[in-house]
Amino acid sequence: DRLARSWLEVLRSSRASQVNYIAPVEGTAIIPCEPDDDGRLYVRADIGSMKGLRFLLDTGGSGLILSESLARGMGMRLREFSDSAGMGGLTRHAHPILLPHVEVGPIRAREMMATASDLGGRIDGILNPLVLAPPGSGLTIELRPAHCSLIFRKERLSLRRPGQAQADGWATVPFLNDGNH
Repeated sequence: DRLARSWLEVLRSSRASQVNYIAPVEGTAIIPCEPDDDGRLYVRADIGSMKGLRFLLDTGGSGLILSESLARGMGMRLREFSDSAGMGGLTRHAHPILLPHVEVGPIRAREMMATASDLGGRIDGILNPLVLAPPGSGLTIELRPAHCSLIFRKERLSLRRPGQAQADGWATVPFLNDGNH
């Protein structure tokens, strides 16, 4: 399909030796969030040379999305696209891109697979935080809306069963991440 062809073209044209590289995180990384009037949370991210971009946190999102206008402003060539469901069920065009450098608080990544979409100018991007804590990374994520914080924590393997309470009152809940739902 068109999307697969576009991704193959993006990856073939890249000089990166590795894509989706996330620098190791030791201990705890706390990232402040900014709430809006509707209760949605945003984080600030640096993408390439652009600093302080506003990204909507979307734990149900498909990954990392940059606004099409910012991608064009970075000089990225936007290839074929596919339609994708977006915020509020709106259908948008998604152009595959590689982001050379991504920083969200102390989390650093390079050559991140993302898409560029027309986000209507209201936000700079959308981020599912699971993109920054892939399976096997040993990172756990806590989203604390009341404290306006997103927390990444490097954990040792735990023998706790899912749902079993921890000493601080939090529970360990497994995530199912199939990439699309």
